[in-house]
Amino acid sequence: MKKKVLLVMLSAIFIYGRAQKVSAIISEVNLETEVSHVKLYTSPFRDGLTIGLPEIPTRANSKCSWITEQDTMVLLTTNYSQVQLWKNGEIIDISGEEFGSGAALFVDEDDIYVLWNKYYSYPDYAVLIWKNGETYCEIRNQDHIIGYSIAVADSNLYVAGYSIISAISRTKYHATLWTNGVAQYLSEPYGSGANSVFVSDSNVYVVGWGTDYYAKTRAKIWINGVEENLTAGEYIANANSVYVEGGDVYVTGDETIGKVSRPRVWKNGVMQNLSSQGGIACCVRPFEGDLYVGGILNDMAIIWKNGVMMNDFSKLCAIGYVMDLFIFPDSSSKVNDFKQPLFNATLYPNPATHHVTIDMPSNIPSAQFSLFDMYGRLLLQKQVQNGEKINLPNLSSGVYLYQVDSEKGRATGKVVVSYE
Repeated sequence: MKKKVLLVMLSAIFIYGRAQKVSAIISEVNLETEVSHVKLYTSPFRDGLTIGLPEIPTRANSKCSWITEQDTMVLLTTNYSQVQLWKNGEIIDISGEEFGSGAALFVDEDDIYVLWNKYYSYPDYAVLIWKNGETYCEIRNQDHIIGYSIAVADSNLYVAGYSIISAISRTKYHATLWTNGVAQYLSEPYGSGANSVFVSDSNVYVVGWGTDYYAKTRAKIWINGVEENLTAGEYIANANSVYVEGGDVYVTGDETIGKVSRPRVWKNGVMQNLSSQGGIACCVRPFEGDLYVGGILNDMAIIWKNGVMMNDFSKLCAIGYVMDLFIFPDSSSKVNDFKQPLFNATLYPNPATHHVTIDMPSNIPSAQFSLFDMYGRLLLQKQVQNGEKINLPNLSSGVYLYQVDSEKGRATGKVVVSYE
């Protein structure tokens, strides 16, 4: 049987300081053995890893990616509000000298679409679509508008987001679907937004949130413009993404009970509670009878399989969420070019005070050791020998991230500094 491969894109975390690299994860998970190992194609910065993305002068963040069996793409927004597309190791400029934020990617065969929100001057924003290297269309009217999701089907282009009819007073939010640039308001203007759009068999599915006259905020789905509530309104709720396969409609989201968001997934309108802990379900993919959901739980990136937590990525990134899932039937994907071996390297004592000793496999006599704070700032970097005692800089009590690089690969981890 061919090995099934799950490709995961975790959220990029804000990156501070000069000459740092952008944070993202694209991981291969062996589904045959319930995530017995993870192979990194690119790696998370927040774990101190400098991944294969080109260096940028300041910080950047990413909210979406797209992986095919040929290409790996990450949509970036820099600290200077410039939109860029990272594709197979190269940066493609999207916004030029304009300012904005990247929102969504969509790939239709050989065509690459980028949705980004252009800043003119508040409240004058516009939604722009970039296609294959040039601006494809611009959506701009009297409303303050923001686009969140894009889909292309049957020569039609769909954008989901929201409009604020009265932008200055911010009183009339409308969940909005634009079809070839023409706006359709999906709900009453008591407060609503559309987060995701998906097209299947000529049916258009949009999910988001809506507040009714009685100020009850529900997770909602619109199918061909017809609104349905996914939640009853007892708790504040939101629907984040939608995916349709085999006639089944899958939606991810969350409900806020008290002050804690709880991750939720719906199949054909039936809700499943993924955890009673704080978290959000962000993306979903069915595959060969199983349902995979990615999200965040207690600030850690998580994948659930059929409602059971498969694996958290706490060893790979300090904080983040699984924002995209891509599943292929075998491991022949060309994104293997980004693969990087892993090994184990531990520090002791942990918690530590003024020094630690590094323990690596016997076939790794030396390596480069790097220590970072939780914001990704480099605190210490030096060549070390296996078993060497490392003097730590003057550190405050807290959690720090370390990275060990050698010819055999890379190891990462966390060390706690405590003087109690």
